[in-house]
Amino acid sequence: MKYTVLAASLAALLAPNVWAATYKLEELGTKETAKHGYVTAFNNNGEAIGVTRGEFGLKIDNQIIDYDDSTLKTAYNNQRKYEESINKTITFTLDDIKNGTINADALTFVMSVIQSRNRDPKWQKISDQIAVDFSSPVNEVTLFDIPSVDFDGLTRSTTNYYTAITEDGVKAAWGTSPYSKITFTPEGKDEVTYFVRDFEARGLVISASGEQTALSPIYDTHGGVSIATDIKQLTDGSYVVVGDSSIGIPEDRQKNLDDNCDNKDEPTEVCIWSFKTADVPLFDRRASLWRLDSNLNVTSVENLGLALTPKEDEGNAFRSSALGVNSSGIAVGYSDMRWKEDNGWVSQPVYFNNGVVTPIVTQDKYYRGLSGKAVDINDNNIITGYHTQLISGVVRTKFFYHNIATSETVFPTDFFSSSSSTAHDINNAGFIVGEGEVETSTSSNRRREGFLYDLNSNTFTNVNNFLPCYDTDGKTAYPYVVGEAIAINDNNEIIGSATKTVKKRDSLGQVTVDSTGKEEFESIVVPVKLTPITGSIESCPPTVQQPYERQGGSLAWLSFLLFPLVTWRRRR
Repeated sequence: MKYTVLAASLAALLAPNVWAATYKLEELGTKETAKHGYVTAFNNNGEAIGVTRGEFGLKIDNQIIDYDDSTLKTAYNNQRKYEESINKTITFTLDDIKNGTINADALTFVMSVIQSRNRDPKWQKISDQIAVDFSSPVNEVTLFDIPSVDFDGLTRSTTNYYTAITEDGVKAAWGTSPYSKITFTPEGKDEVTYFVRDFEARGLVISASGEQTALSPIYDTHGGVSIATDIKQLTDGSYVVVGDSSIGIPEDRQKNLDDNCDNKDEPTEVCIWSFKTADVPLFDRRASLWRLDSNLNVTSVENLGLALTPKEDEGNAFRSSALGVNSSGIAVGYSDMRWKEDNGWVSQPVYFNNGVVTPIVTQDKYYRGLSGKAVDINDNNIITGYHTQLISGVVRTKFFYHNIATSETVFPTDFFSSSSSTAHDINNAGFIVGEGEVETSTSSNRRREGFLYDLNSNTFTNVNNFLPCYDTDGKTAYPYVVGEAIAINDNNEIIGSATKTVKKRDSLGQVTVDSTGKEEFESIVVPVKLTPITGSIESCPPTVQQPYERQGGSLAWLSFLLFPLVTWRRRR
């Protein structure tokens, strides 16, 4: 295996007891109208992409809300009683919302109710996940959203996933289509308004100048499904994109549609939508590879296969998906697999090459319920990913790397034996980044921090150890904690998500104050880039040595924001 001179130098620097390199952290910026920013990918030129969450001032279609709905009334009464219990007075009424007078508290309340009814087709659909280029200024990229017919601005009913970027600035993404309203009158009843959309997921390739090419699914009945998770430019100027695509609807699911979607009690498209968004998948989905020419025209799409053979009497939907690809066209991801000779199946890490789906973790390494994914592969055919293991009777996630040439799979030592760790990326020099649990509490929501692992020297390091102990004044504790390391390029630059403390802003973006008029503060997530610099690792005093202490309090709740964000990141 060949490594660059830079890799060899960094391997020496990272060898035990020879710590002689630090990293400089810089924020990548964020969208002014959003609270949190997350970086998802970047290239060797430093161009970074990602998403924002917590959009301020989302618009409510208050004319569609059923103010006689018992759920809404109960939620409001519960909110009022809660505020009374903490000696506060609720600042809005349901009539205020109905009349369009929506303050920050009212917006927060009604948004929570709308989100709780996301599977009810009669309620407005809202998503605050927005794709962005981390340029200057940060630039929002609209994938499938359209202007609303009910209020100014976009519908904000789409969820956007920005996943990968090539060296020449071509990006991969996928997103949902916007919801629109239709009316329907069941026999003998009043007219009802429903929210519907054309498809649940569609992959995209976006040129450096912003032109978009949709990646059609292999099977597109009822909209089908396609996602794009990684992209590579080949030496001839063409591109390969991987992800997955719908290939059909299994017999049992089709029977569900035939038996229920008769356009009597509700519109056919609403009935089909309810099955597409149910916990039981509607579509059979397979890892897929699209080939595009140098002008980003799709020339072919390939079903990469499945690691099991469905039985003749199985009418279930099975899935495989590709999450990464290297310049040789070898893709990695996961696939449903049989659990030994049992009729059940679990999702396992695999790689796809020349029409063959190869498992990475052998069957004697897991039992029913243990699963994993391969998330990336470098040009030396080294794969990284994660897999669950049973440790002291508790299921924990552990990151691994796998060498295709030797068929060897290694689970390196991470923060501690019962720590769950997840890999996100590997570069061509053999450096892996990810995040893992850094505390041993019995909480189900342990705090997580980013790591850097060098497979050449078997060195595992908390990324925060590369950062200064103090802020620029030399007295104040360093204000950032890197909660996850998302990607590492061939310059050994790292991108990730960090937390910092800022003035608290409400749902309208206004700075909040407490009962005494003092400004309030909160921890938010910001996208960061870490660049290697010469120097030496600082020996922090006990009061600032542990990054989580630098914030002056526990940040455990932010794990919900930091740890793989509801499947929208490519390297989940």
